[in-house]
Amino acid sequence: MNQKKYLLTTIVAMTIAVNTVLSQDYNNIKVEIGAGKKYSVSQKQAEKALAKLSQTADIEDSWIFYNGSLIDNGIDENSESVTPYFPLIIKTDSGDTIKISIDKDKTITSYHNHPHAAPPGMFDIVNHSILVDSIFPNNHVISKVAEDGRIWEFSIDDKLRLEFRGKNPQERFDILESKINKAYDKVDNYFGIGPIQAEYHPEISRKGYKEYVRIMKKVGVKAKYYRP
Repeated sequence: MNQKKYLLTTIVAMTIAVNTVLSQDYNNIKVEIGAGKKYSVSQKQAEKALAKLSQTADIEDSWIFYNGSLIDNGIDENSESVTPYFPLIIKTDSGDTIKISIDKDKTITSYHNHPHAAPPGMFDIVNHSILVDSIFPNNHVISKVAEDGRIWEFSIDDKLRLEFRGKNPQERFDILESKINKAYDKVDNYFGIGPIQAEYHPEISRKGYKEYVRIMKKVGVKAKYYRP
């Protein structure tokens, strides 16, 4: 991930015009340049579509699933990063702009896709912590990444969240990187493909995925993957 473009603390609150798509057909979901559409789909349909999309898309995008809708909130999309913007704004077919009010204690799921075969990176984990602490502190936040037909779900445990508290994004990244390095005598073991990189890790084997889950658990990150 590109640090400057993706870190949530760089987000400037702005309105995003979002076109409403009233369709149950998950095949309508696609990566677009600029913040896009609201899809009225089930979460199961959304995940199937995003998993499928992750096998063909060559740029990143981001979405929020909330209250029965998948909302494209990505902007500045490219092959290495996407910038999510808040608050969520929907533009209806009639041209009205409506701000989505996020009810307290409700569940919000944040998605983005990886064009390259790669599980959640360190910036993804830092961004999740910012969503939890700063963007949606009164909600249950789930973060997921779609890549190569899989969906990754990840979160941080209470101990790591406490270590992150009061720290800026770069400090959080440094803490996480240090923990991962200490988890291994040789950083080449991180994914079985070479030294740790802050961005993405292409062509990871099945063994590498299992290793990733094991390492992340040791440093306070809970991660799992599945095919929807």
